This record gives sequence, C-alpha cells and structure tokens, in this order.
Amino acid sequence: MERLLSNKISFQDVLQEINLNGTCSVVIYTSQIDDLGSDDSDFDVYVLCNEPPSQKYNDHFCINTIEFDIEYHYIDIIKKFNNLDLDKFVSPTRLSFYLRILKGDVIYNIDDSIDIRKYINKDRLEQLGVFSFMTLARSDYSDALKMYNLGEHITGIMLARNALNNLIMVVNILNQNYVFKTKWVYCLLYRSFGENHHYTQNYRRFTLHEISDPEKSLENLLTYIHDLIVKVRLHNGIT
Repeated sequence: MERLLSNKISFQDVLQEINLNGTCSVVIYTSQIDDLGSDDSDFDVYVLCNEPPSQKYNDHFCINTIEFDIEYHYIDIIKKFNNLDLDKFVSPTRLSFYLRILKGDVIYNIDDSIDIRKYINKDRLEQLGVFSFMTLARSDYSDALKMYNLGEHITGIMLARNALNNLIMVVNILNQNYVFKTKWVYCLLYRSFGENHHYTQNYRRFTLHEISDPEKSLENLLTYIHDLIVKVRLHNGIT
C-alpha cells in the first residue's frame, strides 16, 4: 500500500469514509498487490457486515485524487466458504471477491483476535476456480461449435476466443499465478512461461492474427481448444 503512503492517505482516512455500524471487518485491495495495474489503478474496499447490508451494495469515494470503490458484503458469505461444493459453479466475480479478501490488507477488525482470511482455504479456492472456468470454457466451446455448424464463423471465433481465455485462466490457476479476471490472463501467462512457450505463442496466434479465412481459423481454434480441454482434464497441464 505504498501508493497510499506516498499520497499521504492513512487507513484511518479510508475508514472515515465508511459506515462502520454493524461492520466486523474491512479489507482493502488493489491490483498492484499482484504486480498488475498501474498508479492509476483504483482501490477496492470490502466492508464485511454482521448482518445482510442495508447500505448500497456498491459505493465510491475519492481521497487526494485516489479512487476507492466500496462493496458491502454479509460476513456469512466468507464464513461459509468451506461449505461450498467443489463441483458447483461459482461466478468469476464471486471467486475474485474471495481471492481479494485472501490477498488484501485487513484495515479494520472489530475483534483483533480473528483474522477473517482464515475462513478461505486457498487450495479449495483454486479447485473452485478450475471447475468454474472449465465450465465456462466448455460452454463457450460448445456454443462456438454450434456456430461453426451454422456457418456463423465470425461469431464462432468470438465465442471460441472466450473459451480460450477461460482455459488459459485454468492453466494460470494450475501454475499458481492467477487472478480471477480474464483481462489479465495473457499478462500472467506471459509472466509464467515467457514469449516462446507454446501456450503463449498459440494464445497470440489465435487472438491477434488477422483472420483471412474465418472458417479455417475457427476450425483450427476449435481443434486447439478441444485438445487443451482434454489435456487439462487429464492433468497433463503445465508442460
């Protein structure tokens, strides 16, 4: 949180902008914690409440030109994390919330003897992430295949690229270098494997190259996605 200090902003300054009535914990996160983003990145403030929050779910404030987004959440969402079924889909938004609670800085606790992060098991979170992003990838792949059969090749390519992003998210999770935001999948893939690895080269090949033959491009992308799904499912993953 060096950027807060350099802008002469304390955690107490942040807390003064929040309604702490009924609050048991406050966690602050920025993408710079994961060496992502920039000095323009905002801070996300998660207010964990003892009861379902009556405040607006989302809010916003600014201190010394630094932007802060606030979200209010019921603490039981965290406390019941380990009761989630590992074979049930969890949305990327909710997965990101859990991960940010795990990685962020706790700046307020009504009971200093309890660290709210203890309720989130990292291995379990990664298992949920793999299952959920595989579910999304397979759904997009299925839809892309339908578009191919209908002759809607450009739409199929768009869907197949979504599937590829979700699959690369799984690769990143298995490689222990991830955030649950697909906008960062290539950045983290490149960071893990470098420019010349087949994962990196194939990602660039299927997302950046000009499409001169949509039908053939979709065929090749669908084949690659199918093979990658099989590879990940068989746990042959990160080689």
